[in-house]
Amino acid sequence: MTAQEAELQHCRPRLVQFFLAHRCFGMAEDLASETTVRVLEKIRAGTVIESVGAYTLGVGRLVLLEQFRNQSIKLEEIDPERFAQPATDERAERLSQCLERCIRALPPEKRELIRAVYGDAQARESRAQLASRLGVTPNALDIRAHRIRKESLKPCIERCLDGQGL
Repeated sequence: MTAQEAELQHCRPRLVQFFLAHRCFGMAEDLASETTVRVLEKIRAGTVIESVGAYTLGVGRLVLLEQFRNQSIKLEEIDPERFAQPATDERAERLSQCLERCIRALPPEKRELIRAVYGDAQARESRAQLASRLGVTPNALDIRAHRIRKESLKPCIERCLDGQGL
């Protein structure tokens, strides 16, 4: 791990606080992961960054602006009938079932990583322990978990909720 990667790792809690301060309550971790991934890619591409903390915060601001822009577009595309449905225990149960189905559909190594990072208290390991066990840095672990959520779990859950199965 380079010195810049180590400094980036220390910026993560501040990023989460930054997104929470901007009312991204349900997305702060995801947005911090997205920001970390982008900065890490720049570092690994050889971009010279004088102040990793300041650069990371700048990228975080851009990610936040993208999120706000995407939210405004998504709000216009929402089907009013679907949106008007009250959140029920039945919907929460359906979401839980879809999540479990989609996690079971993951390849074993991805499923293990997701359960270790996000699972219940028994299955969850600390980021540092899990990263050490897998032979990667905590930043790389965050990137892996973020990509699995973004590329596999989210689309699968959306298809499942829309009744299209896995």
